[in-house]
Amino acid sequence: LKDSHFWEENSSAPINTGKENPGESIVVDFVSNRFVGSLLLRIKGISSAMKDIENKDENSPSYFDNRQRTFQGVVRGRFLQNTTMMDCVTGQTFRRPAGKLPPPWMVSVFQSLIQRLAPHNQLHLESSQPRSLSPLVTTAQTIWVQTSKGSSEDQGLFLNEGSCDSVYENEEAYNLEQDWEEPHATHHRSLVYNVVNTREATSAPCQLDDTKKNQKFRKLYFNALLDEWKQQKAE
Repeated sequence: LKDSHFWEENSSAPINTGKENPGESIVVDFVSNRFVGSLLLRIKGISSAMKDIENKDENSPSYFDNRQRTFQGVVRGRFLQNTTMMDCVTGQTFRRPAGKLPPPWMVSVFQSLIQRLAPHNQLHLESSQPRSLSPLVTTAQTIWVQTSKGSSEDQGLFLNEGSCDSVYENEEAYNLEQDWEEPHATHHRSLVYNVVNTREATSAPCQLDDTKKNQKFRKLYFNALLDEWKQQKAE
């Protein structure tokens, strides 16, 4: 990629418009006590900090052409310590109250609706630090898994530090700009496949060839696991 920036807390991350030439998108490198990796952000219609992109014609080819989405975030990296995927969430958090909200009964109805649509969503609008968080495993559009013996050169989504698997089959797998498709449940890059192996299931789920069906299967699969996990914690 054209450039890389190391992200510091409270700093703004560079955002791509989707019109960047192949290999010229800007990514952000970041590290925490649990994870190290890189982030690629694209937002449709945003102004670019790069003059060559800013000056492009409105009809120039864009990542967002023929796509309904207006935002894309791609994260690639590895966990620095064993991490339970059930504890990984994605969403928004805020450091100050939301301000004037609708009447409490309307807020309650809205929260109830969200709970029915996304039963594992943590929605807190009336707190001093509002947040809306959902499990990563059931929210992310696409998840690819790469397990490794801990090589610092391998930049996949690690289930845990210290497991083993082959490296990516080709160099394209390192490219954040590429189109990512959900692997079918029996593919070794599938999160479902890795969890099934971990749970010592007798057989993996049936093979699915459609990307959207793969995504739906993974989300339903982990919603069921989350239900089971919550029940065990409550006991």
